[in-house]
Amino acid sequence: MLSCSQHDYIELVCIFNYPIKLTMKNGDSISGKALDTCRNTQKQHCIKLVCKQQNCIKGSHSQSSPETQLSDEAEHRLIVLDDIASMQVCVDNPHLDRIELG
Repeated sequence: MLSCSQHDYIELVCIFNYPIKLTMKNGDSISGKALDTCRNTQKQHCIKLVCKQQNCIKGSHSQSSPETQLSDEAEHRLIVLDDIASMQVCVDNPHLDRIELG
């Protein structure tokens, strides 16, 4: 479970739509633009990303949303927050560079 301050950083990257790289607890990584936080169909807290298909992995920690196809190259993904080990922001910004979540 994330702390309040960790959740605040998740929301911050969504507010600014920062491009991020998530490293999952299983070692996989996912890159995309942060859009929002929400719950999936299993009521788990998630971060919603838009990412190029080759940067999205399909597994137990991610779920396609109903609007999966944005274009030929991009899709929305819901990533369960509890499955994320770390988050790195991929652009210079005054807020954060990297945070360990799990």
